[in-house]
Amino acid sequence: TMVLELAKGEIDRVTPSIFLNALEKDDQLAKEIMEEVAGYLSTGIINLVNLLNPDIIILGGKVAYNNRLLLSRVKELVFEQAMTILTKGLKICPTSLGEDFRVIAAATIPLQEIFHFSVFS
Repeated sequence: TMVLELAKGEIDRVTPSIFLNALEKDDQLAKEIMEEVAGYLSTGIINLVNLLNPDIIILGGKVAYNNRLLLSRVKELVFEQAMTILTKGLKICPTSLGEDFRVIAAATIPLQEIFHFSVFS
């Protein structure tokens, strides 16, 4: 498969960029991995939706960011399996902060404490 080819035959060398590259080129192993990741991710999101009824779920990370196939599959599974009444206004989207979302999120914590504001209001 392309995943193993790009990782020079060593599964431990597979990186998010190798995975995404292979997925974009319709590699079968990458599609199977994506399906498994989508299953686990959607299971967690379904539990959050059923317990907390959020308005929005924001996905980040190198595998989720800019991965339309994964996002689409996760949405499909969540909307199929979560309680219907709780998914009516639910939005599931990738972070708009790009790959630097962790740094930006970490920086807001002391700013909120010092200046007593919320980035979510």
